Amino acid sequence: MRSFRAADGKLFVQTFKSEGKKSEFYIFDLEGKLLRKVMVPFQESEFLRAYPFAIDKGKIYQLIENDDMEEWELHINIITGS
Repeated sequence: MRSFRAADGKLFVQTFKSEGKKSEFYIFDLEGKLLRKVMVPFQESEFLRAYPFAIDKGKIYQLIENDDMEEWELHINIITGS
């Protein structure tokens, strides 16, 4: 387990598995039953360090630093099947 967040009456557990710019999340109900595994767009700031993120209403919100513009950008992606 890499990290986890509780949101929308579920637990979203991020694993160390990734494919391209997507990271694997396990979604559990609050009793611990695995509901599904999904790949979610997710960016790293450095090796194994994530930009700040939150999950709410089936979406992942991530603040990503744009070095060229020297500002932070909010990226929002739908978590399929959440």
